[in-house]
Amino acid sequence: MDKEAVASSPTSLVDNVSKTVSEMEELLERARNFVKGSLDDFMDSRVGCLGGLIGIYHNFYTRLCVKTRLEAERLWEHLYRYPSVQSAVEDLWEVEDQWDTFLQDVDKQLNADRAGGEDLRVGARGPVDVPLVDARTGRSVSLQDYLGSQCLVLVLLRHFA
Repeated sequence: MDKEAVASSPTSLVDNVSKTVSEMEELLERARNFVKGSLDDFMDSRVGCLGGLIGIYHNFYTRLCVKTRLEAERLWEHLYRYPSVQSAVEDLWEVEDQWDTFLQDVDKQLNADRAGGEDLRVGARGPVDVPLVDARTGRSVSLQDYLGSQCLVLVLLRHFA
């Protein structure tokens, strides 16, 4: 289906948004169940399931014949006068909010379990004893090992695979 056909068809847009919402809800439920089982198991071996969102959004944008979120928003803004489009888009926003809440909750649990449970404040001592890996040497180090160096460029990567 070409872009013009999608853009002129509220039914097609609603079907595509609804399919995306359903896929996102299904993946979210699976992720919630993994976390309920064990947060550590989830982080060690199941967190890769979150990458499924990339595929869901890719398929969504492909079906809409757009490449960016902004293009998708322009498309549904053009059709927002239809109540079915309004409802479908609001469902999308709702499931995205549910995802945000889920990820924030997982982050809070991780911080509580692994970093003393308190948010850092300006001027507070950070978690300098967190185990790290020096990418150049492969050696296990802590952040404390690097503090006080003449020149420090620190790149922290959070990898979910």
